Amino acid sequence: MKYLFITFLGICLLTGSVFAAEFTLPAGNPITKTTIENLILSIYTFLVWASVIVAMGTLIVAGLMWATAGDSGRVEQAKAMLKGGIIGAAIILGSGVIIRTVSVFVTGQG
Repeated sequence: MKYLFITFLGICLLTGSVFAAEFTLPAGNPITKTTIENLILSIYTFLVWASVIVAMGTLIVAGLMWATAGDSGRVEQAKAMLKGGIIGAAIILGSGVIIRTVSVFVTGQG
């Protein structure tokens, strides 16, 4: 069984290298610095919006927990959750400053 697997793996690797030698990539648009910058900006924008939605959800849930808390344990839990949500939102919104500062050093543009 072991030799059958090794033989099968060898055939797959040889067949793949033969097909790879015949395969050529189609002509297309080259990847430029602007393309990479736009891609990074798009990913950053998506992540910030997704994080803001999560942070707002956390703040809403923490507020509802605090408003409906019956005992002091749940109030403390809601306060901790609210504090974490506020800190998270501040970090998310502060990441724009960090990204802009890093992009100045990377691109050399102010």
